[in-house]
Amino acid sequence: MADEEFLSLEDDDLDEEDLLDVAEETEEKLNAEQNNKLIYLLIIFLITAIVVLSAILFYLYSKKEDEPQQEVNATQIVEKITQKESQKKENIKVRQWLAKASKLYKEGKNEEALKIYEKIARYNQALSFFNIGVAKLKDGNFTQAIKAFDKASLDKSLRCESALNSAACAFNLKNKELFEKYLQTAKRYLPYKKDSPLFSYYETLLNYYQNAYIETIVSINHPTSDYYRQGEFFIGSKIYASYESLQNAINMLEKADDSKNFFTLGLLYANIGEYEISADYLQKAIDIKDHTLKANIAMALVQNRLGNLKKSANILEEMEQKDTNSTEVYPIKVMLKRSLFDPLAAQERFKKELFLNKFYKFSLLFYYAPFKLSLYNEGFSNIKKGAKKIDIDKTSSALKYLNHSKNIAQADIEIAKAIELTLRSRLYDAHAVFKDAVKRYPWDSVLHYNLGLTYARMFKFKEAYKSFSKSQALDNTLFEASIFKSFCAYLINKDASIDNLDQIYTLLSLEKDQEYKKRITALINIAKENLSMPDGYLQADKHPFDTVIDIIFAYDRAERDAYKEASEALKKLLPREIVANILYLDAHHEKKNIKEYAKEIQLILTNSRLDTKALYFGGTLPRELYLSMLNIAGISHMLLDKLQKNQNRYQNQIAFKQTMALTALYSKKPDLSYKLYNTLIDSCKQNDTHTLFLAAVSAIASGHHANAIALLELAKLAESSNLESRYALGLLYQEAKNFAGASIQYKKIGDGAFSSNFFTFYIKQP
Repeated sequence: MADEEFLSLEDDDLDEEDLLDVAEETEEKLNAEQNNKLIYLLIIFLITAIVVLSAILFYLYSKKEDEPQQEVNATQIVEKITQKESQKKENIKVRQWLAKASKLYKEGKNEEALKIYEKIARYNQALSFFNIGVAKLKDGNFTQAIKAFDKASLDKSLRCESALNSAACAFNLKNKELFEKYLQTAKRYLPYKKDSPLFSYYETLLNYYQNAYIETIVSINHPTSDYYRQGEFFIGSKIYASYESLQNAINMLEKADDSKNFFTLGLLYANIGEYEISADYLQKAIDIKDHTLKANIAMALVQNRLGNLKKSANILEEMEQKDTNSTEVYPIKVMLKRSLFDPLAAQERFKKELFLNKFYKFSLLFYYAPFKLSLYNEGFSNIKKGAKKIDIDKTSSALKYLNHSKNIAQADIEIAKAIELTLRSRLYDAHAVFKDAVKRYPWDSVLHYNLGLTYARMFKFKEAYKSFSKSQALDNTLFEASIFKSFCAYLINKDASIDNLDQIYTLLSLEKDQEYKKRITALINIAKENLSMPDGYLQADKHPFDTVIDIIFAYDRAERDAYKEASEALKKLLPREIVANILYLDAHHEKKNIKEYAKEIQLILTNSRLDTKALYFGGTLPRELYLSMLNIAGISHMLLDKLQKNQNRYQNQIAFKQTMALTALYSKKPDLSYKLYNTLIDSCKQNDTHTLFLAAVSAIASGHHANAIALLELAKLAESSNLESRYALGLLYQEAKNFAGASIQYKKIGDGAFSSNFFTFYIKQP
């Protein structure tokens, strides 16, 4: 199984008592045997009155055909091992013998006729013993059953069936030697059943007993009759499941068309990731009260897979209240998804997911959004020009105007210093400047906005939300603050609808700068998931921020050419920048040919001309996008080697440690990753929810599940709306058999197709 490994098919799941009875549905023949007893007595008693005897026998055998069928349940060795040769065939056989004996008698060949009558008597006696054996087997008296089957086998026409049933009894007695002996006997006499309609079924059972699974499948697929096809299909399904050919196992059970298989089908469909179908079958099993506890716990796990965590929680709580043993049913083991470590799995996941989902769209806008100046002295044109020229790749021209302005405000001096740091990718240093300046100038809306932008670039969205909120409260004309606050509300699962962005349109009508108005309108549309662009795309070749807005609209509108054009413009503006190159890669390569895409990643993202300063000093987006791409290409270890060589030089940089910790995780070095994250938390005081969460991920990868719970509890305290943290906590509590704790976390997430990017689970074997 891939990431989505689910319920292991246990023997108990497939060898269900009612599906594996040794002699089920054989009563037709057994009824016949009861009547045959009467026939044999008549033959012995009335042998001289042959014509009358024949009439009586014909009558009795004809009457037998109308008698009702009954089911016989016996053992769990295999599915429906039966001895039924079809009552009609038995009637025909005995009638043929009687007709032949009558003819011989009429011809005066009394001695030959008598031999046939003796044969009939022996056959009926054998059937009587066979009948007794089945009855004893039903009662669980396996030793007595074997004795009866041994007597029945005195008639060679019953030796194969008798031996098969004796083997079933020996199995239940745990007598391996006896089991093998009867199997060999059945095998020796199987050729004598070649003309029997049940030949293929006997062959199926014998092959299955002897673990000759390939031969078993052959006999199932080449039946000599339609008798007991449900039993054969079940055996075939079990064999296919043992070979992990689950779709074939499903096909076999679907053919059986038996409600007794609903539960097993539910498990099988879960194993192949068809969770909707699995849920349907499990519900059917629950409705008919089949495997009620197991089916409900399985349903809880399936609903978990479907992202319906509240439904999963409700089932777990209900089952725990009804049965204290419910926590022992399908115990789970929490693990990380293969896509975090396996390039092939990462490629498959990448093919299925949106590259620019809502999270990355907002993160991109934060990453490329320009910082602002306070501009208190509005008369100084140089300062205004400086504010307009603060572009990511134009440091010297931007700062030139500011340095020549003698009347610049003190707050702007602090902002200028911080901006200069950000333009050199020194995000954490710039953040410290802004944070200190806000303490000294708490009334400055621009400082709060800039601080919020640094928080957002670190993926500290809760803190960013607070800063943007303060900026908006201080100046409602700082439109980006209002819009970015709305972005953060979504990212921390707050209700973003409380921010009425439409009111910005009224204030925006006073703005004379048409390009600025167009930019703000576009940002509002992105926040409201409105794909319309009434005034067309922005100027993509002027400012990276506007270019990224164009990229987002082109991507959402599925306008491939526009997406390519905008990504080319961004790369032209920032030829060496990491994120610009990643966007270019995505725009110019189809996901269909993921292998070629991986080669291009290796070629472009390992180029020595690429500016990797952001990995050492910068924000979270370039780090996580870059590592995600390297993971797809299977070359994360190359970056780790490079980082380890530079460790002494950059070990005091928080961003460097963050990059190295995450790279170690992707490179299957969980212990190193766990150690680095602990250092970030304990020594560098990086107690934000994102760092705590990744530390928990590395803890799980390195086997420290108890520590992972503690870290996730801290992450939840830092930001209670972090759904990934809650989901991981829920899984870990369920793993610890704490259904109540798991249910609390799951209910907070609710129903709505939640899917974790990090965590999955599998069923622990008993």
